[in-house]
Formats: sequence, C-alpha cells, structure tokens
Amino acid sequence: MLLDAGSGDILAAASSGGGAADPGHWAELRDFDRADPARSPLRSAAFQHDGGAHRAPGSTFKVVSALGLEQAARSDRRLDGLLQGLPLGEVDRLAQAGGYGFRTGAPSYPFDGNRARITNFRDQVTSTRAQDGRLGLAQAMAHSVNTWFAWGAELSDRSLMDQPDGGMPGARELEPGALDSVRPVAAMAARLGFGQPLRLDGGLLPLDYRWGEWDALQASASRLDPVLSRHELRQMAIGLRMQATPLQMALVAAAVGEGRTVTPRLLLSLDGRAAQPGPREDLGVRLDRVRAGMKGVIDGGTAAGVFRGATFDALRPGLYGKTGTAPVGQDGLATVWFMGWLEPGSLPGQAERLAFAAFVSHSAATGGGHAAPVVAALLQSMERQSLEKRDK
Repeated sequence: MLLDAGSGDILAAASSGGGAADPGHWAELRDFDRADPARSPLRSAAFQHDGGAHRAPGSTFKVVSALGLEQAARSDRRLDGLLQGLPLGEVDRLAQAGGYGFRTGAPSYPFDGNRARITNFRDQVTSTRAQDGRLGLAQAMAHSVNTWFAWGAELSDRSLMDQPDGGMPGARELEPGALDSVRPVAAMAARLGFGQPLRLDGGLLPLDYRWGEWDALQASASRLDPVLSRHELRQMAIGLRMQATPLQMALVAAAVGEGRTVTPRLLLSLDGRAAQPGPREDLGVRLDRVRAGMKGVIDGGTAAGVFRGATFDALRPGLYGKTGTAPVGQDGLATVWFMGWLEPGSLPGQAERLAFAAFVSHSAATGGGHAAPVVAALLQSMERQSLEKRDK
C-alpha cells in the first residue's frame, strides 16, 4: 500500500494469492466470497480482511500505542518523564515504588511469578536497548521493546486506577467514545480510523450507498478485540488480538508524518464531479519522540539491516518506519509487517510525503527480515524510475 500522506490519495495497492475473478461467474464468486472470504478473489488484502487471527499488525501498532501514551503524558508528569527517557535505575525504582513487576534487567513483564506475561523478542533483556544508560520511547520504539510498551500502557490506562493489580481492566463502554479519556491507546486507535469501515469514494457516492463486502471503495474496519484483563491490555499495546489492513497502517504512518489524521481516497472523480478532501484533525500530541523512534528503526533498530547498504544512502535520511511480527499458532510462523513514510524530496521530483505499509502472512521470518525488504524493493524501483525520468 502506497499513498500520498498529504492528500490521502491511494497511489498503489497490491495483493497476491486471491486468484482471478471472472465477471461471467459472478454468482459463484459471490457465494465463494461469503463462504471463504480469506481466499476470495473479490477481496484485496490491501483494503480488506476477514476478521481472523492472521491479520494482527504486531509491533507496527506500537506507533498507535506511542501516540496514546503521548496523549496521556500531557497530564501525567511521571509518564512524560518515562517517555523522555530515564536512567535505568530510575526506571526500576519507578516500577518498584508502584508495585509493578517491571524490571529493566528482565526479558519479560511481569518478571516474576507464574502469571501470563509479555516477553521481548528472543527473550532479549530490556536494559540492552538503552542508549547512554537511558530508556525512553525512542529507544523502546527503535528496538521494539514489548515489555516497555506493555507496562507503559498500564501506566496510561485509568481503568486500572494507578494500581499494579485489580482495577477494572474489563470496563466496557455503553456508548462509542465513552472510555476515550480512560483508555488513551484505544481512543487514539479510534481517532486514526480503527473501528469503522473506511470509505474511499472521496464523498462522491451517496451517504446511504449500499456497500458490498467485496467493494474496493470501502475498506474493512480495522478492529481491536475486547479487553477483559490486564494481560489483554498488554497484548493490545503490542499489536495482538486485533485485525488491521495495510491501508489502515499506512494511514497511521501518514498521520505521524503529517501531524494530523489523514482521510484516504481512491475515487477522485465521478460524472464530472471532483472528490472532496476528507476531514483532517491535528493529533494534538507531542510527535518528536515518536518520530525519533521510527527514525531509529531505520538507522539502528529492527529494520537497519535492510536499509544499511550504500544503495539506500539517498533514501535513508528521509525514511521512517516500524516493523511488526505477530505470531500465529504454534508452528513458529507469523504475520509480519513494515510501515512508515518517506519525506518529500527523498526521490528526484518527489513533492509529496509518501506513506506505505506491507505485510506477509505465514512468514517464518520477522517484519524486518521479510516485510521490510518488500518495501525496500518498492522504494528502489521508484528511485530508479525517478532517476530515469529526470535524465530523459
């Protein structure tokens, strides 16, 4: 998925594995779509999902979590200090004083007992991801530290009443948005488009238009599974127990790059009428720490190996990203992701900020090892085309 982050215009979308759709067999195609939407040739994985467990965005959702933490930090000096980065000893003292089982010298959270826990990738110890002895949002994002984000989500969530145990983690809203001030991560996801189908018609179709499940002008709603426990809250913070589309994650990246929400468009004109720009809302939170973390992913973090070579010297300064790996089942496979954006001017003649997202299902690798190379190949191809066009 590739889009113009400024306008929301979808520039390119691709998916594979769905097979060919013959309009001459429409009735059979429709029935197959209803019976097995995951394999239906009527659906594009760039826009749509079947609601199954294989479409969790994994750690790319940490960008949403980071924005939610930044929202909560506006009125919480303790959390603001944690995001800015504290010496490891101070982080441990903060956790210990609150009774939380978080320690920078541990690879899991909680670090003790037999309770359900969140673990870092390959059991890496949290403190190894500090920079100059300090650990904050930028470092946790660049190296995708699961334990830090899980604990941070707890600190930000007022349903837990600032307690290490108990609280009301299973609180459910009776009206949409009723818990926005209580659960900032979920509230930020909703602001960015989660929970509602995304219309791509640019306002050119009637508001009461009857959509089909296969209609490419309406993307599937990316959704969070209900949170009923602390562990499920921690899982949400690291992008598990939810379903997302590449379009949705590209919109998240675009929002961080632009500093405001972005409304996507695929249909630009109809019957002589031009599409209208969608609503835009300033995010209203501090973005420099989130952007620094996404830059760190490229420069020294989870995707650095893909973009380290000399062939990316021109692109790397303007490239921001986030990897994601969401395990599925017990066979060691995962749904792996890479999303981010490319600053204007990174390619010859490129005036727009370009946002992107890609995923690979049932991968034996990671987001940095499998999905990031897909985007890298796309960017290199675009660079070659731009240079050829410039030199003509």
